[in-house]
Amino acid sequence: MRSGRKDAQGAHAGAFILNSCADALGMDAKLLSLNELAERTGLPAAWLKREADAGRLPCIRAGRRRMFDLGAVLSALAERQKSGVARAK
Repeated sequence: MRSGRKDAQGAHAGAFILNSCADALGMDAKLLSLNELAERTGLPAAWLKREADAGRLPCIRAGRRRMFDLGAVLSALAERQKSGVARAK
């Protein structure tokens, strides 16, 4: 029986599979998990999750996992700032 606990090995395997798919599709960028994106951008993971779920940040969903292309997210945030879109609460 599986516990509800996430193990690091499973998380890394999921990221490996998604990055392998990105390679096969010719995408050069490494996909980041929600927590990795939060670390790289300095933005709260909860805010990033809400914005991705609302369709305001690009992400790839695989089941419950969200994977992010850092360049695409930074571009979306820059465009949002340029257009003066108010920050979601």
